[in-house]
Amino acid sequence: MATKAPSKKAPRIVRSWKPKTLRIIVIIGIAALILQVIFDFAMYERVVSTPSGEPITSMIVEAVNAQHKPAVIDPVSKKVYLPDANLVLPPQSQTMPNLLYSYAPSSDNADSEAGITVTNAISVGVSKLRNAEGQGLLNRNSNKVFDAVPDLQVCSRGIHVVFGTKTTYDHLQFSKSLADGRTMYAYTEAKSCAYDLQPLVEYLRGAQSY
Repeated sequence: MATKAPSKKAPRIVRSWKPKTLRIIVIIGIAALILQVIFDFAMYERVVSTPSGEPITSMIVEAVNAQHKPAVIDPVSKKVYLPDANLVLPPQSQTMPNLLYSYAPSSDNADSEAGITVTNAISVGVSKLRNAEGQGLLNRNSNKVFDAVPDLQVCSRGIHVVFGTKTTYDHLQFSKSLADGRTMYAYTEAKSCAYDLQPLVEYLRGAQSY
């Protein structure tokens, strides 16, 4: 009986990467790493490491908006009321739209105070902040955002009004005795808002208590 010859196994072929293929993979990997670093850096500049991951400019704008209340407009007379400050102002006009205000009542012998501005002034400050943000991202300089914050703050505070018996600030624009016994002092700041607030000063001259 003939014996069956043992079958020979096919030799195992071991394929190795060609040097050219390896170079391509290395180049792609390095390029991906560089792109990731650039992306991470850009995101850091925009977010500025805030805990919530929200862009710092948005947080600044939200903080500014949260400081103000809208004035109340009488639907018939169109007179403008600042309830917290017990002030009534002349009828709203196109030259003096969308009044906003903040108010701090008197405490510990301190005079009560109000900050009165308009939405257009805040919009100018916000626009400068957004432009600074864009320049900061372009030049990888996050300080540009913070350099624009004082301008926004000045426009946001607007006209500083003090109700008291003495003047305590510079740049007094006018003072006025109110019917309820208070004296109203209106001030502007040393640094000017890019939006002209002088018409607001003149408008506030018509304020009355109620």
